[in-house]
Amino acid sequence: MSKKMIIVGMLCFVCFISACSNKPETIPNSEEDKKVVETPIKDFSRIDKLVQSTEPQDIDRIVKVLFYESNNMQYKNTIAIDIGNNVMYLNPKVPTLGLVNADYKMTEDDVEKVQNIIKKYGIQSWKEDYSDSKNTNYEDGYGWVIYLEYADRTVERHSGSGMYRADVIPKNFDTFIEEITNFVDNKKDDLNE
Repeated sequence: MSKKMIIVGMLCFVCFISACSNKPETIPNSEEDKKVVETPIKDFSRIDKLVQSTEPQDIDRIVKVLFYESNNMQYKNTIAIDIGNNVMYLNPKVPTLGLVNADYKMTEDDVEKVQNIIKKYGIQSWKEDYSDSKNTNYEDGYGWVIYLEYADRTVERHSGSGMYRADVIPKNFDTFIEEITNFVDNKKDDLNE
């Protein structure tokens, strides 16, 4: 065999091993053979690359919440909560998420509060896309996105974008933003005391 064939064979073997290691691990001989071994990852920077979840899962399976708005190319109301690792970013910046450490350790009450907010506003029942399909030729404007990452490393994404904010948001959107940002702001105040 030539050296090229050996190298190609080794590369194929490495690719095969790598592909196998990216599949979720299952626990054999358990009550649920489909139960996934779950390890939350701290990195938010790859959340938009995760596989879309086929259906909403239980609230207690949410390991990350990432929300932000963009208005005229400026980010605002950025929320980054890592329930799986019990931490929260109090002043997250979208371009640096995943590159900096979280600055608040969450309690069980904090986790429950976040879960209750998601449930209260029915985030999981929001449409996937609220974008204004009539008005697609705009450079500036308004947009928002919320990612709910599940323990099985799938993601549920809801978003909207368009020229006018009122045209691209769900009915209870403003009260959701008010409650979730107040929750985070109260944690900032707690740290400053």
